[in-house]
Amino acid sequence: GVADRPTCRPGASVRNFIDQVTTGETNIMIIGPDCSVSTEPVAEIASNWNLVQVSPASSSPRLSNDVTFPMFVRTVSSDAEVVVGIVNAMKMFHWTRIALITQSENIFTFISTDLKQELVAANLQ
Repeated sequence: GVADRPTCRPGASVRNFIDQVTTGETNIMIIGPDCSVSTEPVAEIASNWNLVQVSPASSSPRLSNDVTFPMFVRTVSSDAEVVVGIVNAMKMFHWTRIALITQSENIFTFISTDLKQELVAANLQ
């Protein structure tokens, strides 16, 4: 079956997942959710049903943890890859400082913390 597609609403995504796996139909995999904040809770419980979960757009670096999310795969790279690109661009253009504007959600604080560490390691600010 095809579940409703609640975008960026973790509770609704978990509810849709539970509704789908308890229909009595045989499920072998799920696709989605598209948003990392909704994907993380679904990915944590999907392995309990031995279901592969494929997300077409979730890019949270946290989802790369194979212990926490053993049945999760995605079709986009992790946002952690952006950090490498930013540091390399700064070096290529001989920039020494960067301003970072971010939101206070977990996914963004993880990336900003990682970026700050990489900037310090590269002698950049």
